[in-house]
Amino acid sequence: MKELEEISKKLNEIVEELRENNDVEKAVAELHEIRDKLKKIIKEST
Repeated sequence: MKELEEISKKLNEIVEELRENNDVEKAVAELHEIRDKLKKIIKEST
């Protein structure tokens, strides 16, 4: 799925940003968005 590829790419970007900036609050917010997208994908696939 294209959406999963995009989410995987975004997760990798978040990890790199955390390594560089240690901006935990921003990373957590982005991870919550990804969680919501994954929930939507799971709901649509079942």
